[in-house]
Amino acid sequence: MQCSSLASSLTAILVVGGLRQRSERCLHALLAQSSGVRFDILIIDIAPQTTPLAGRDQPHVRYIHYPDCPSYATAKVEGIRNAATEFVAFIEDHAIPDPNWAKGVLNAFRQSPDIASVVYTYKNMNPRTVISRAFMLFSYGTWMNPTFSGYVASGPSNNIAYRRAVMLESGDALTTYLDMEYLFHQRFQAQGWKMYKTAEAIIAHENWVRLLPGLRDVGVHSQFLAIRRVALNHWSLAKRALFIGGMTVFPLVQCWRLGKSLRSRPGLFRTFLSNLPILFIFSAYGAFKEAIGYLNVSRDLRAIVTANELFIPRDV
Repeated sequence: MQCSSLASSLTAILVVGGLRQRSERCLHALLAQSSGVRFDILIIDIAPQTTPLAGRDQPHVRYIHYPDCPSYATAKVEGIRNAATEFVAFIEDHAIPDPNWAKGVLNAFRQSPDIASVVYTYKNMNPRTVISRAFMLFSYGTWMNPTFSGYVASGPSNNIAYRRAVMLESGDALTTYLDMEYLFHQRFQAQGWKMYKTAEAIIAHENWVRLLPGLRDVGVHSQFLAIRRVALNHWSLAKRALFIGGMTVFPLVQCWRLGKSLRSRPGLFRTFLSNLPILFIFSAYGAFKEAIGYLNVSRDLRAIVTANELFIPRDV
């Protein structure tokens, strides 16, 4: 890896919490990126009490300790504001980038000046249990195709890259948008910006291996999506009621959409069919919690979301 803050156009932003070995695993993979790729690494550490991260003292790694950070999204905004590059690429501490990941992200942005976001290609880091396989498919199945590169209409949260200027245009609302990035994607695409999925930038994602933690994660994010959607769009009670009604059929629609997106990939489609009962449980519980979010828009779930992402082990 080569990096100089004067020459690089990409900053990899890694938010870390209490699981230090997991974070070091990701950091070491970032430090092992293919030679000739110039990018910076920025670590935002929100753990109240920390032990040093091995590798953080490299000359091209910047480190910010932010122990009173109120949320995962706030930490990401801190990274955006402290980056000095044209592009920022987020990667979760429970993910591992392939050696050519940074090169793939930069190549994707170079495809067109109207690309606001680059979606990676995702693979399962821990596929040993049926729950981890189902959770991976539920969360990232649409973007797991290892051969496809091209424009897409949607992307995931957290493991994704952006054109920094597009993010800063959101101003004070950026933190709220990054609580649920799906809403941010809708916003900038409505302005004419595009999303591009690349097969060159591959990361492995670690998933929940037990059903109850996986359900809790799906439920919290679904409820938080509803709360943030109402806050950003100022929805009336009537519109919230309409979406609550829509949650009765949403699990069927969501599973149908996922299956449709996987039909051209026989291996993944077979995995989809064999895990369909679990996928439906995830979707049904998520729809139930989303409906609750439209009912109770005052609940603050930021601490729970942050704990799920940065402080609770998944592969246990």
